[in-house]
Amino acid sequence: MDNQRKAACACASAPSGYGENPIEALAAARTRCPALRDVLIPDSIWSQFQEWHRRDDDAASHRSVLLLAHQRGCLARVTQPIHRYVLSPSGIRPDVRKQYLQDVQEKWMFFAEPAERHSHWRIFQGLLSELLFAACLEDRSHMIVGLGAWRDTCDIETVSPDGLGYAFELKFIGQQDADFEAMIQSIGGQGNCHWVSPYGAVNYLVFRAYEAARQLLKTTKPHVQRIGVLIIDEVAWWRFEHQLTNGWVDWTQPRFIGDDLAWKEFIEGQKTRYPCLPNDLPTTTGQVGSIWVVKQSSDFAFHLIYDISPEPKRR
Repeated sequence: MDNQRKAACACASAPSGYGENPIEALAAARTRCPALRDVLIPDSIWSQFQEWHRRDDDAASHRSVLLLAHQRGCLARVTQPIHRYVLSPSGIRPDVRKQYLQDVQEKWMFFAEPAERHSHWRIFQGLLSELLFAACLEDRSHMIVGLGAWRDTCDIETVSPDGLGYAFELKFIGQQDADFEAMIQSIGGQGNCHWVSPYGAVNYLVFRAYEAARQLLKTTKPHVQRIGVLIIDEVAWWRFEHQLTNGWVDWTQPRFIGDDLAWKEFIEGQKTRYPCLPNDLPTTTGQVGSIWVVKQSSDFAFHLIYDISPEPKRR
């Protein structure tokens, strides 16, 4: 899926930031784009944002998502959904939640510890992915009738061209913590070798599908098709590709597989939020219409790889 549509703003034609001072190039684009200036990097954080990016991050090589998008020439793909769903001709839409406006500011890099920055980067990326995916659906003739940006509901509610209602709950999956820690050690000149459990990876995918299903079950509107969307960043795709390609998960009766101690400890840690897990895993996921596995590329385009139905097939 490609979610780019021309927007009537300078950001739609902003040149890439390569070949010049990147932060100054982004600053020039920001002055002409309310999505950047009023929402994503408002004045309240802009000075700190600039100062942070004028220094090299020797620990983790972190860079702003927006700065990288500008350098790669795809800034409009990120800002366009802000124009559509957060802004109006007179400014910020009155129905946008105040907490959402705080959360969607790009300030994850202000945390001191690299691991903490990485965790908040994933949250920020997830928020962007919700809006990007809504724009993608709208470009395919879905009418957006609800967004998490507007009210505390599922991430996206739409009506399709044939009049059917849909509820989408998205889960963004980025680079995993162990992989990030290995990268940090490599940048610091330390040798690193860590065991990657294929079972733990696919179990995590099933767990995120379960979380999406639980959220979708809160949707009380009748005759709505519920779809859980697992958006996997291309940097993390390698962790899940083999298991998905070779059908490791029976989505009609999903369960956690393998005998990974770390995974069992993870599930035990989730019991305060989900006391019935893993016993209610099949029944919960079985109540959604479909699970989409989507790959997100570095230029913020979506590619639907799998459309999975957890519902048992009727004969």
